[in-house]
Amino acid sequence: MSIIAYTRQELQVRQNLSRKLEYTQDLYNIRAHQLYYSSLIADMRKSVQFIEKTKNPIMTASPELKRECGNILDVIRRLEQERSMQAERIQNIMHLVSLHHKNGIKNRSRLCGVSRRKVSE
Repeated sequence: MSIIAYTRQELQVRQNLSRKLEYTQDLYNIRAHQLYYSSLIADMRKSVQFIEKTKNPIMTASPELKRECGNILDVIRRLEQERSMQAERIQNIMHLVSLHHKNGIKNRSRLCGVSRRKVSE
């Protein structure tokens, strides 16, 4: 018989697999946004350091400028730490999803073989 009959379980596996692929794509989108965010943070740090180190005739004797630059650099360091923690979490999730996806493919191929044997009998 050339017609492949899908069991209910096989259809559920296919549906779950397509959901997992959507989640994986979402994770990669989040990762791309996070990389962009890290480049923005790096640019911000460079700008603040430039302002702090460059001599300005108007602000030559301003301790407030140095203090504010230090405060902003502290905030940037905290943002970088938060971003790195989030990056590690996303990497862990992506690793788990890939493992789960590999297991799903193994189960799906096993189920397809079982259902094909049932149809041929």
